[in-house]
Amino acid sequence: MKSVCDYPKFWKPSTTVQLSYIFTLILLNFAASQKVPRLNPFFFPNGLHEGQRARVVCTTYQGDPPFKFNWFKDGQDLPAILDTDIRQLDDYTFSLTIDPVKIHHSGNYTCLVSNHLGSDKKTANLLVTGPPKWLVEPTDATIQAGGTAVVDCKVTGSPAPRVTWKRVRDDLSTTGSLQVANNGSLVITGAQKSQEGMYECSAENGIGVALVKRVQVQILVPPIVEQKFKVITVEAGRDAVLECSVKGEEPLFVEWLKDKKPLNRLDDLSKRSRTEQLPSGEGGIKALLRVSSAQRNDGGLYNCSASNRYGEDNMIIRVVVLEPPSSPSKVEISQIWSRSVRVQWAHDDSGNSPVINHTIEYQQLTDVEPVGKNVTIQGSANSALLRNLQPATAYRLLVRAHNEIGSSQPSESVQFNTASEEPSAPPRNIGIKDVGATFVIVTWEPPARKEWNGPLKGFYVGYRLSQNPKHYTFFTAPYENGTVQFLLRGLQRSSSYSLIVKAFNDVGSSPPSEEKYFRTRDGEPPPSPLLTVVNSNEESLQLQWNVLGEGSERISGFSLHYRLENGYWNEITISESSQTSYTLTNLQKEQLYHVYVVAHSRYGNSEPSDTITARTSSQVTKTDNADTGHSIHNLDLSETLYIVVPVVAAAVIVVVIAIAICVCMITKRSRPPVQKPYADFSRDPNFKYTATMQRRQELSPPIHPRSESTLKKPPSSAYSTLKTKRSDMTEEPIYETVLDEMKSMLQEPKSVPTIQSNVDKATV
Repeated sequence: MKSVCDYPKFWKPSTTVQLSYIFTLILLNFAASQKVPRLNPFFFPNGLHEGQRARVVCTTYQGDPPFKFNWFKDGQDLPAILDTDIRQLDDYTFSLTIDPVKIHHSGNYTCLVSNHLGSDKKTANLLVTGPPKWLVEPTDATIQAGGTAVVDCKVTGSPAPRVTWKRVRDDLSTTGSLQVANNGSLVITGAQKSQEGMYECSAENGIGVALVKRVQVQILVPPIVEQKFKVITVEAGRDAVLECSVKGEEPLFVEWLKDKKPLNRLDDLSKRSRTEQLPSGEGGIKALLRVSSAQRNDGGLYNCSASNRYGEDNMIIRVVVLEPPSSPSKVEISQIWSRSVRVQWAHDDSGNSPVINHTIEYQQLTDVEPVGKNVTIQGSANSALLRNLQPATAYRLLVRAHNEIGSSQPSESVQFNTASEEPSAPPRNIGIKDVGATFVIVTWEPPARKEWNGPLKGFYVGYRLSQNPKHYTFFTAPYENGTVQFLLRGLQRSSSYSLIVKAFNDVGSSPPSEEKYFRTRDGEPPPSPLLTVVNSNEESLQLQWNVLGEGSERISGFSLHYRLENGYWNEITISESSQTSYTLTNLQKEQLYHVYVVAHSRYGNSEPSDTITARTSSQVTKTDNADTGHSIHNLDLSETLYIVVPVVAAAVIVVVIAIAICVCMITKRSRPPVQKPYADFSRDPNFKYTATMQRRQELSPPIHPRSESTLKKPPSSAYSTLKTKRSDMTEEPIYETVLDEMKSMLQEPKSVPTIQSNVDKATV
């Protein structure tokens, strides 16, 4: 490429600028001489009618040819089908001719002219008037009842004709089920028989003659049931009425079917049913089917089939026969606690009506006159928790189901026993019947029967020194009916004690009773009397007793206790200290009596004598001990000799032992002795007093009675105790009577046992 330096030296940049300026001036001068085309307005004549002629001229008054002309109608290219004639008169003028004009020629016509500089356009409106003409002429119509029909009445004209429909002699409203569409058509919806008749369509626009046409509208009414499906319910035993309302052209025919079978093929139902047809106020019939004494198998689907010459229609009626529910089945106790149980059952049949609740009826079997109780379980549940029961109690229950119709028959009854609980109340009326220097006789009554919560097995008797706040030492006493007496031995002289009593069963023990306080005496009570039966007859027993040993001289009187077999104890007070015999009178014939004697002094009462058993009869009854069966009264001479010698030896031994015990007691007075249990069951030395807890929680550590194989049968005496054994003592037998001990000493001589300083020997 050449640079500016390559041109001749006479060429300068200013010369180029000057030439560009001159060229621009020339172009502007040429453009100013050219003109954009401009058109004169044009107009169509007013009031043109169909058949007349219309012509307009489109002329430019400015602009340079060549020009291009275009015609448009309503914004679109002018179609050739409009029968128009377009001609160019000269370079500046074009004409548009319409001959003849018609209604469809009405519209806006536009002339557009353009050249290379621009364009221009002008628009004129052509309005052609004409009388109404049919586009779609009305014709007769047939309508299915309930259906919809459109009767056309379409017209054209300018101005637009007004279309009206008339029923002959009646103006029709366009509201409701009759209405006129925007295009003039008559619309009938939901056709009814009352709409049948002659209709007239007229169209006019003020030009020429109005258009009028009459048509016949016919409504065909086949059978129409008012409701296609419904459900009726009827209680078993009552009459069922099935109703089917039908409208349509008569004659109408109605047939009833059940489960798609004619009623005349159902023997039982056909005998208990009858049909009726009643006129309906709205034109039609009401068909009825009556079924008397509805039964369960009458339920099902019924078909009301209506027909006429125009068609048929059907109605389905579901009949539900309502009954009380069936009895609950498979009633069982699935879970058992002490105060509640879970009951479950099965549903078989609700009786075609929802089960609204169940009733559990239950009662105690142990009541003399059982009182029934009811619990209502809402809803259709098939299990329930039965609460507020008594522990260890037999019950019987049954279940009923209920619906809106009624109650079911009761289910089969179910019996069950609730689980046991520990007694919920302590023994009652704790009393101190007698206190000696080393023993106390405690009495109490069992808790109220409703508080047992299970069969009572016995009682725990706990005692402790008042100045010793340690745990109680417990003994076990067997259960007895009525007032219970318990002899607690081996106590310290002139000491204050407190005791409690608890009842127990297989589950646990009751709360403790209130503490009972007592103080042992400072002197020894008299020894236990030796009681014998001297004579007996049909209504009396002659008794005799002796008191041997230290303390017999201090006796102030006696108390004689007797009872009939399985009867209650009676007490006779004898104030004469020298009296050693007594005759029981007014007794029952040929009956067993139990008797024992207690001696009294200012230091307290002696331990009871052995309880003897005698029968009222004409012959003397052998005097028996409750456990050993031995008798003093019937001993022969050889037995007496065997007894006298050991008695003397035993007396000496007793004196030696007593002296040793006194020495030990003086030296060990400051600390409590190791007590020897004399209760009917063995004592656990680790037993601690605790309050009664919830069920299945036991005392810590638990006390378990010995097995039957290790226990001796409890004696019948109210004060007797079982033989016990302690690991810290020399094993020594305990005898029920002095005679047993003496005889054993004669048969098997034995040395005097060594007495430990911290143990009191129990008085036998």
